[in-house]
Amino acid sequence: MLKGVNRMVLEIPRPESAYFESVLFFVKPEHAGTPPDTLRKKAASLLRDVSPAPAGRVPGANRLLKIGSYLLAALLGALAAGIAGGLF
Repeated sequence: MLKGVNRMVLEIPRPESAYFESVLFFVKPEHAGTPPDTLRKKAASLLRDVSPAPAGRVPGANRLLKIGSYLLAALLGALAAGIAGGLF
C-alpha cells in the first residue's frame, strides 16, 4: 500500500482501538531530527484526541451538568428573593 515512500514514518502498534492494529504517522521533513520519544508522545496525544469517548460517556455531559447547576442556582436565588420580598 505504501509504494516509494521517501519520508520518516512513525508506527504506533496496537493503538487502543477495536478496529485498527497499527497507525502510521508521516513525520514532516522539518521535524525528522526530533527525538523518537518526543514524536511518540505527540502521536499518542493526537490519538487520544481523536479517539471516541469510552462506552457509557456522553461527550459534553459535564458541560450540560455545569450549565444545569448554574440554572438551578439562579432559579433558587430568584425564588429566595421572591420569598424574602413577599415577607417584607
